Amino acid sequence: MLSHGFLKNRVDKKSIKSIYKKCNIFLEDKKKEENYFYLNDESLFDEIKNLEEFFLKDVKSLLNTVTPVLEAIELHIQKAKCQKIPPHQDNFYHCIEPNMGLKILLPLQELNLDNGGLIFLDCDINFSIQSHTPSKVKNFSSEIEENQLKKIRKSTTTYKYHIGDASFHFLNSLHYSMGNKTNKDSIFLVFRYQNPNAKINSAAKLRYNKCLEEHKRIINM
Repeated sequence: MLSHGFLKNRVDKKSIKSIYKKCNIFLEDKKKEENYFYLNDESLFDEIKNLEEFFLKDVKSLLNTVTPVLEAIELHIQKAKCQKIPPHQDNFYHCIEPNMGLKILLPLQELNLDNGGLIFLDCDINFSIQSHTPSKVKNFSSEIEENQLKKIRKSTTTYKYHIGDASFHFLNSLHYSMGNKTNKDSIFLVFRYQNPNAKINSAAKLRYNKCLEEHKRIINM
């Protein structure tokens, strides 16, 4: 089984349009340079959480549990004319084991390769975490270097999202973005789930924290 997949026409379009308007109002009071926000403690959380009724059945099946844990809901912004997102695997920084976590990506507008859509390497769900280095890109702490990426030799998939479409990717999924080449910001939600049996690997977390500190040092040079 691949580490990513597409959920076509899964979410009610009227619900998405309503949330899109409220997210834009939410963003009006936030720092313009930020490119993502955790919503767990925000007033929007409960209303956005209601959207999971459209894909929770998929999450339960994919994580092989009737009680998946919703760890976070995040609001991501791909800024107009923004730089690339470097290749990475989310579990390099989440550090859970076993590999029983995934994310649902739900765009609030049409999303494709030109305006920040992700490119997924076609790895299976057991693909191991690769070596990461501190990223030189602001707001992205770690990356898999280009020469290492070429050695993996996998095909890639890019999804073209219309309103109502979503996708999933396991935390070991390797993905990146060519950036938003358009003149309009792209906004999408990310729901992060894990199986209740998954735990944080403390050694992996320590390794990531060292990478994070080095990333901060590089960015602030």
